[in-house]
Amino acid sequence: MFTSRRKVGPGGHVAHAVVAVLCAMAIVLTLGMPARAAAAEASIVVENCPVDGRTVTAYRVADMDSSYSSWSAVAALSGLAGETGIDLSALGEGTTAAELQSVAQTLVGYVSANPNGFGSATATVRDGKAALTKLEPGLYLVTIENVTSGGVSYVFEPHLVAAPGWDGGTFSFDRIVQAKYIKEPAKEFANHVTKVWSGDSGSVRPKSVIVDIYDGSQLYRTVELHEGNGWSFSWDGEGDWSVKERMDGMGPYTSRIASSVKTDGARMDTSITVTNSYVGPPAPGRLAQTGDGTDPLPALGLLVAAGVLVAVGVRVRR
Repeated sequence: MFTSRRKVGPGGHVAHAVVAVLCAMAIVLTLGMPARAAAAEASIVVENCPVDGRTVTAYRVADMDSSYSSWSAVAALSGLAGETGIDLSALGEGTTAAELQSVAQTLVGYVSANPNGFGSATATVRDGKAALTKLEPGLYLVTIENVTSGGVSYVFEPHLVAAPGWDGGTFSFDRIVQAKYIKEPAKEFANHVTKVWSGDSGSVRPKSVIVDIYDGSQLYRTVELHEGNGWSFSWDGEGDWSVKERMDGMGPYTSRIASSVKTDGARMDTSITVTNSYVGPPAPGRLAQTGDGTDPLPALGLLVAAGVLVAVGVRVRR
C-alpha cells in the first residue's frame, strides 16, 4: 500500500492518506483513459524514503496500448500466466488486495532472475525521494533496496504502479507514491523458504523442486526442496531476498510466492512461501498440504486482520 497524491496546479496538491502498519503495496488499474500522444512519457516519484543513497528501480511488467485502454504482459513474462496463473491483463476491480500483493511478490522473483529482460529506470534517493522519469506508459513493479543504517534495518515492500493512472477523478502521467517499510533495530537476520502443495495427489507430485534464491538481482544459491528436508531451506544474513521456482518438468502446477517479515527484538525473520497449486485433471487421491501448512493468501488475510493494511485503487472500463 502507499499513500498517493495528485497535482492540482502550481503551489498546491490534494493528499489522499492511507495509514499502514507493516506492509505496503498498491496498484491503480488505468484502463479507458483520455487520449494523449503515443510518445508521451510518464514518471513515478517515490517519497518517504528514510535513507538517502538507496537505489529505487521501476521495472515495466506490462505495456499499455496507445489509447491507454488495455495492457498486456511484456515479452519477458510470456510464460507468467502458465507458470503462475497470473494474467496481468485481467487485473481489475474484482481483484482482491491479497491477490494484488501476491502478484507483486511473485513478480519480484521474475525481475530478479532476468533484470535485463524488462524495460527499467533507476534513481537514487536524495532528500527522502527518488524520481523515476521518462517512463513508457505501462504497469511498473517498483522496488527499493533494503538497508541497515544507524543500527536500524529497513525492509521495503514492492509497489505495483500504473503510469499513467487515476488519482481520484484526475488522470495523471506523473505519479507520486509513498514508500512503506518495516523499521526495526535488528542485528540478526534469519531467512526461510518453504514449499507448500495444494490440491494435488501423490500420483502427480514431483519428488523434489528447484528454487533459486536471489539477493537483489544476484543469484545467492540454488536449492532442492524435497520431503527429506521438510520441503524447506534456511539461511542467515541480511539482503534483498526473493525466490523463483524452476518450473521445467513441474507438470500441471502453478507457482506463487508470498513473503512475510517478523521481528523479535534484535532478530528479523523473513519467511518466503512457494505454493504449487495443482491445475491438472482430477487425480485419484489428494495428499495433505505439505511444508509449513500456510496458504499465503489466507495468511495475508490474517495479516490484514492483525493490523496490516493493503490499499487498492481500481478504475476499469473495458
